[in-house]
Amino acid sequence: MTNPACKSIADSAPSLADLKKLPFDRQVMLLLARLDVMPKSGRDLNRQNLKLTPGDLAIGYSPQEQLAVDDYLLGRPWVELINRGYLVEGGKDFYHVSEEGKAALSNTRCPPVSRAALEAVTLIHHDLAEAERDFREGKFKDAVRDAFRKRQNSIASSGMLTLHRNDAHGSISMHWVASF
Repeated sequence: MTNPACKSIADSAPSLADLKKLPFDRQVMLLLARLDVMPKSGRDLNRQNLKLTPGDLAIGYSPQEQLAVDDYLLGRPWVELINRGYLVEGGKDFYHVSEEGKAALSNTRCPPVSRAALEAVTLIHHDLAEAERDFREGKFKDAVRDAFRKRQNSIASSGMLTLHRNDAHGSISMHWVASF
């Protein structure tokens, strides 16, 4: 069963630029999830037909961006789905999601990230770019841990915070230094 959070690619990447920032494997799986839930009207998927109605594949994107999103997704990500055996040919140039593709979808965790959260993450400091990448990938714990660690190191290097390691217990204590 497809994770509902994966049904709209635009939910994970609201613009083509955001889509290109996602790890390639995530792009591939988002495309596979979208193809799996698209109405097929009794026929398999044909790449050229998908280009005729860009709103079907690129649902949620602005009309000005839909064709570019389609072109991007029907390029390397589409080929990767075929290479992995997740899309198989059912007739000349017509494909359907294979059992392996459905199994890959059921094993994939696509965390639901709202558009507002994705837009907010762009407001964080440029030093936290790695945390932004983890957040976009749905690695929320890693993103928060990395952001706090970087901020803590930044404060420590400014001399406002000192860290003391208690080797007997392996614990670390922090002490704020007030500067006036």
